[in-house]
Amino acid sequence: MSRINSRKGYFFIIDAIFAAIILSIGFMIISSGSKPRDETPLPVVADNLLDIISRTKISDLCNQCVCTQAKLQETCALTKNYEQTILDHMTELYVLNRQDKARELFISFLPLIRQDLYGVELRINNVQIYSDTGQEKTNALISRKKISFGYIETPATGAVTYFGPYLIEVNLWEK
Repeated sequence: MSRINSRKGYFFIIDAIFAAIILSIGFMIISSGSKPRDETPLPVVADNLLDIISRTKISDLCNQCVCTQAKLQETCALTKNYEQTILDHMTELYVLNRQDKARELFISFLPLIRQDLYGVELRINNVQIYSDTGQEKTNALISRKKISFGYIETPATGAVTYFGPYLIEVNLWEK
């Protein structure tokens, strides 16, 4: 009778060893899998940047030429319409042949993206206003486009000059 009981113990121990081996192999397979990257996808970054400059109004950042953005403060004298967006204001600066001011204004919004991860380029009417280096080396380039138009009113005469439509293009790439 003691022999039968001892054989049952051997089968139990062998089953327990096999179960432990199968569980440890399964745990190693699961833990060795690659982890997903914890970064924002490039198209989302491009959409967010263009949405911020195309939806933020000057009146949200300025109160009668007292602006929270230093570069916007510098162009405040050129601003006649505080209800236009930052994108419309950059287009207006482009029309007034003040591309340098449009460039500085765009650069002031670049801290919104991680410049160590992404490169960016701004084109208005196919004229390069701003560009980082490294665009020719990238495999991933995302382009987002919007159309901008508006008017410029001359206060002395009351004459209104309409401009546009101009194609605004923001290109983003991974560095």
